[in-house]
Amino acid sequence: MLQFISAGKRHGMRWAPLRCNLKVVPGETVWLSGPPGSGKSVLVRMGLGVVAPDSGSVLVNDTNIARAAHGVRQKIRRTVSAVLDDEPPVAVPAVDWLATGLWCAGRPWGRCVKSAKEAIDGFGLGADAAHPLNGLGRETRFAFQLARALGREPKLIMIDWAGAFAAPVPVPVLDAMLRFVAEGGACLVIGAMTDTVARLGGRQAVLDPPGQAV
Repeated sequence: MLQFISAGKRHGMRWAPLRCNLKVVPGETVWLSGPPGSGKSVLVRMGLGVVAPDSGSVLVNDTNIARAAHGVRQKIRRTVSAVLDDEPPVAVPAVDWLATGLWCAGRPWGRCVKSAKEAIDGFGLGADAAHPLNGLGRETRFAFQLARALGREPKLIMIDWAGAFAAPVPVPVLDAMLRFVAEGGACLVIGAMTDTVARLGGRQAVLDPPGQAV
């Protein structure tokens, strides 16, 4: 599903990450931790195909995403969802923002709006659906981000959100995450596996400091 093979990114004279070897298979959640600057966020961007590795390769669905043709990359990205901390919240109603995310996955707009409303109600987020996304608290925005990621019906979800799952997440959203993995989805989460997220299961991987081999 997702595999980093000796993948590395050079930043001047240092590498972050350096020679990373990591595999996330269907039906698995991997929690990736490591010190600041070790390349955790860069790894996610390489998995999304928006950053190309300077060494090694990154395979998504057995395809080297950095070397794939544009059309192939677009097709692969429709099977991948991302929850990114650095995505700036916009001043649009949360339900419209969620619908737009589904539309970008290649669905008709009318179906996207209907699916967004159903997802929000099902995830217990209906009270905030009409509020502008940039007016919501950080914890609520994370829940909406996760709801949008799951609503795209991906094969792979990558989460790079500081403190992900540290605060309580609506139970229906957690249940949806569990179903996603149980049904063969793969998930890569930047963060340590703690007692708070033990219910989600998975395994822990550690990215070594910059300039060191993994």
